[in-house]
Amino acid sequence: MHRPTIPMWIVAALALCTSAVVVDAGGIGAGNRIAGATIQIASAWQGTLPTDTVWGPRQGPCLVAGELVVPKGVTLTILPGTMVLFQEGSRMVIHGRLVAEGTTAEPVRFTRAADKGRWLGLQFNQTVEDNRIRHALLEYARTDDGMIGLQKSRLLLEDAEFDHCERRRIRTLDSSLIVRRCRFDDMFGPGEPPTTDNMSENIWGAGIPDGGWLIVEDSVFGRNKGHNDAIDFDGPASPKPFPRIRNNTFLGGGDDALDLECDALIEGNLFMNFVRDRYNKASGEANVLSAGAGKHYTLAHNIFINSQHIAQVKDNAFLTFINNTGVNISGAGIYFELGLPGRKPGRGATVENCIFWTTPLVFEGIADQTALTVNYSLLPRKWHHWGTGNIDADPLFVKPGYWDSHGTPNNPDDDTWIDGDYHLKSQAGRWDAGRQRWIEDDVTSPCIDAGDPNADWTAELWPHGRRINMGAYGGTAQASMSLSNAGDTADLNHDGTVDARDLLVLADGWLVKEAPLAQDMSRDGSVNLLDLGKLAGHWRADPGSEREPFDIALGVRAQWSGLHKGYDPNLPGYRIAGDIASVTLRARIDDLPAKLVLAVRTSPGMAPMLEDFTCAAPCVMLSGEPFKDAGLTCSKRADSSLSWEVVPDAATDTYFKFDVVGDEVHVTFLPAAIELLRMQCRTSWIDRYR
Repeated sequence: MHRPTIPMWIVAALALCTSAVVVDAGGIGAGNRIAGATIQIASAWQGTLPTDTVWGPRQGPCLVAGELVVPKGVTLTILPGTMVLFQEGSRMVIHGRLVAEGTTAEPVRFTRAADKGRWLGLQFNQTVEDNRIRHALLEYARTDDGMIGLQKSRLLLEDAEFDHCERRRIRTLDSSLIVRRCRFDDMFGPGEPPTTDNMSENIWGAGIPDGGWLIVEDSVFGRNKGHNDAIDFDGPASPKPFPRIRNNTFLGGGDDALDLECDALIEGNLFMNFVRDRYNKASGEANVLSAGAGKHYTLAHNIFINSQHIAQVKDNAFLTFINNTGVNISGAGIYFELGLPGRKPGRGATVENCIFWTTPLVFEGIADQTALTVNYSLLPRKWHHWGTGNIDADPLFVKPGYWDSHGTPNNPDDDTWIDGDYHLKSQAGRWDAGRQRWIEDDVTSPCIDAGDPNADWTAELWPHGRRINMGAYGGTAQASMSLSNAGDTADLNHDGTVDARDLLVLADGWLVKEAPLAQDMSRDGSVNLLDLGKLAGHWRADPGSEREPFDIALGVRAQWSGLHKGYDPNLPGYRIAGDIASVTLRARIDDLPAKLVLAVRTSPGMAPMLEDFTCAAPCVMLSGEPFKDAGLTCSKRADSSLSWEVVPDAATDTYFKFDVVGDEVHVTFLPAAIELLRMQCRTSWIDRYR
């Protein structure tokens, strides 16, 4: 977003300030101009601050007329609502401490003093004090040293916005920096060409001190152009501190989102629209990540959309790529050989639990020495031999995004990205971030419960299947829910029983209004008495106590009939009524009965009916219309990540017996069907549509 010059209502308010107070030896007085209007400068500063100083709205606007130095041992505090104006060529140099903390309603503003000209930034030099800038706008600086520059210093940046600065916005050298909930507006406006080559970058730097940090999280990076990266950083490798880049949104550029030559953890980000543009004259192409210098890069739970490449892995670097989603990648998703002079290929990559959709060329530049492993991922079949558990299917995203060109395909500046939703569809429920609630779909993605069976799935909410999903949301609280129904919604610590330890987990989130949370078992957006009641209803103080053989969950339009248990003296049985009955069974004990009966009844007055019957365990599925000539079809697979294959002439009647008894359809699970419940996950389900 490109912010206009200061609006006239601010100018009018400033005109009400007290008459000018000259505090420096330079004699700067009233009569400075900003946004084309004359305002009264309440205080003007240059030279060295002698003591701790506070600037506030009553002392502002504060004019920095030359170089202002905050020396070691001195703190400059800037209060909410303060405007700090900089004369052209002026800057602030901090050797001591700067605390500039606004609020959402009253931010601190660092800007130029006139409608033309540029200032030279806030320069932190060898200060490891608790420097903080919060709720601030910084704009109209231009310097290679950075609108914020750090040299062997420490700074916390939160809720800051950077705009109207087409050179380095943050420059950090051998420093500790946290950038949190910040916004970096588009570097250049629509139709405006870049003004530099490799100098117009949001964060540039190298080096983190021992015991220090570089954390960039929950921030938004606007679009850039030409041969300019969003973040360009070099240096450290584990066990030294290295960058952590988490939960950010990168809106696009003509070169790289991340040009890194250091170990890095890159997690939970959304990257889109990194495609080499007409302004980029360099030899390489645009990537989300350019990874080099023999370092190790870990990417997890990221989404990559509409880009030229996800990662180039060069110069003996190695990539660990876990639970990511890549969509509409025009070139190679991950490539190891650049074919450029002076560049060596990357060492390799480990890829697990990922989704590559509309990405025909997933890998490129693979040589005999490339260490590549690809497991439990969705990608074209030609890449499956690089590992195990891979599938080729439609992932069934909720809504893929797309570009709207407004009828001007030759002018990309006019294009608009229409956001998509890359959660996986699920009949059991998937998270709708916009409406902040769980939605049930009419289909279920093959990527649910299809990840590495040894991966940590415990962050996924019940019903979870005790197996991680593929894709960026797999292994997180936003993972789409499983039809498997393994486990127990109240078993919050996943130890197989509901007891006091789960009560402690519930208490840890008590009255928290945040979604999605595992403790919010009622799924109403808060951890409250409803959830305590659910936990009490599932309480198993003695895990060895006698239990019913099955847990049963019903679909939203099914219900128990009046007397749903014990109607048959010889068999355990359950009566179910409803227009659409979806029943999920989970075996709770090993000593299962030899047979089981489900009595399915339609709505009162309706004829008994059973259509589109499906029973599915991890590796066996029976489906069809049992009261028609074709009966049931049996399908099997060697592994739950593979596609189903029909078994011709299978004796499906060894699994089930179907009868119409009065106004009910009785489905009898025979021993072979009971055995399906003993398989991994011990699950089965039946759908009946009227």
